[in-house]
Amino acid sequence: MYLGVTEAKPLEDYKLLLTFDNNEKRIFNVMPYLGVCRTFL
Repeated sequence: MYLGVTEAKPLEDYKLLLTFDNNEKRIFNVMPYLGVCRTFL
């Protein structure tokens, strides 16, 4: 079973605070997915 994201708030340093259907909160680091543009960051 997959939980849906109900809210996503931007944080510093290319991170997101995600809130899921069950009200669990997790921080997701987006930086590894920006590898192509890392030179310009």
